Amino acid sequence: ALCAAIAACAPSHGSGEPKAPSPDELWVQNGCKTEIFDASAWPKYRLAGFEISVPPPYRAQTAVADAFTVRTPFGYLGARPDRNAKYDFESRAFRVRSKQASCYLRYAGFDVEVISSHENGNYSTSILAPPAWGGSDADKWMIASVSSRSLAEATVLRHALRTLVPVQDTTRER
Repeated sequence: ALCAAIAACAPSHGSGEPKAPSPDELWVQNGCKTEIFDASAWPKYRLAGFEISVPPPYRAQTAVADAFTVRTPFGYLGARPDRNAKYDFESRAFRVRSKQASCYLRYAGFDVEVISSHENGNYSTSILAPPAWGGSDADKWMIASVSSRSLAEATVLRHALRTLVPVQDTTRER
């Protein structure tokens, strides 16, 4: 009787309990949560009304004057202010994926709409921020995204994405 009582009080690991999320599912969910990381030693880049920090060994490639891009063997990080950014983002938002999270959150200096997903081995996060500058760019929205087939790289690139802040001048790399 004592054995039966102890067994009845022991924690159950039956099929009715929720299973722990996989690393892929956690990555998707974390796109809509605060992530803690230290970017203080990362090089900063200023371009097209924003500043972003990117960790070594990644380097900015600015083939287009108003866009920021980092290309890697497994993926990329891209950001640009654009009058059509809202439409580009919505085309991503309306695509249904099996593992996806969306929310409104603060990424560094922007209040953004976020879409984070994992599909077919690819990790991606896209953000859309309303205009944060004046002058001739006052109607440009910010669209930025990361994508990688490597979970570790996607995480680092999303951390870089979270360092975006609006700035008034548009000088090149510092």
